[in-house]
Amino acid sequence: MIATTEHERAVNAETSYRACFQGTNLRRTMIVIGIYCVQTLNGNPLRGYSTYFLEQAGLPTTQAFNMTIAGFAVAIVGGFFSVSFHTFPMHPPGGWLTKMVSGFSSPYPAVGRSMSGAWS
Repeated sequence: MIATTEHERAVNAETSYRACFQGTNLRRTMIVIGIYCVQTLNGNPLRGYSTYFLEQAGLPTTQAFNMTIAGFAVAIVGGFFSVSFHTFPMHPPGGWLTKMVSGFSSPYPAVGRSMSGAWS
């Protein structure tokens, strides 16, 4: 244990936060930042607190819970559908980046169309 502790102290003395933004570590850092941003921009915080939100909107607790479960089920089915839709029948030119961008952006026109009547 003493040898391990000494090794950890030596390694920690040589590293800094700047190392996260250099070389291979920069790529790893950008991947993690991208994953975090995609989760947040996809609405995971809203989905996580949807039961509370629906209760505050006036639904009874059981209805709010049922709506949350239905929302999770739709999200799971939609995830499986989008993976199969963007993987098997289509292979767009441009490789993985084109697939990723089209997969992230494809739900937004449908949401925009469905929400357009909500504010009129």
